[in-house]
Amino acid sequence: MDVAEALEQNRSLKAMPLPLNDVAQAHRSRPELTARAVHQIQACLLRNNRADHASSDRTSHPQPPGLVSDPSEQEVNELCQSVQEHVELLGCGAGPQGEAAVHQAEDAIQNANFSLSILPILYEAGSSPSHQWQLRQKLEGLLGQVGEVCRKDIQDFTQATLDTTRSLCPQMLQGPKWREQLEGVLVGSRGLPELLPEHLLQDAFTRLRDMRLS
Repeated sequence: MDVAEALEQNRSLKAMPLPLNDVAQAHRSRPELTARAVHQIQACLLRNNRADHASSDRTSHPQPPGLVSDPSEQEVNELCQSVQEHVELLGCGAGPQGEAAVHQAEDAIQNANFSLSILPILYEAGSSPSHQWQLRQKLEGLLGQVGEVCRKDIQDFTQATLDTTRSLCPQMLQGPKWREQLEGVLVGSRGLPELLPEHLLQDAFTRLRDMRLS
């Protein structure tokens, strides 16, 4: 709150990155105060950017990501307002189960409002090259594990097929070229687990980029 109150008097600061870990830790200990402080900081930054835009002779200045409300944010705000109205109605004469439902609804509203307040922080974290590199490293690690699982599944399937063929149709394995044909299948399937993670990685980054731009 000290930072938010100090920012009230500062009309020149246009952007201020907030450490996501610190915000999350503060929200766990004092959720209402943290949400109010983050909302106040974002409101001050939005005020400063709007003032800068108005005093620049209609010159276009892009605002920091996340400071402009979008339809999704407006929809969440409307849903929160609707839930709040229903909570107030349910709070009149509600039994134990109704009171528990009211508390859950209040928690949902609080979490939704806090999520909206930290959207600019998430946008900034997503656009940072260092965060993109860390995210790519994690995705590559996960997709490497997927590749290993695919490779093992292909090997197990091939071995099971070979065992079944040997037991049911042993004459098929007596031909002169069955080994070469099987090796060709294995060579072709060996590249599949390597191509699959790369394809999934590119698809994941494409989806993340689309989410950030939407």
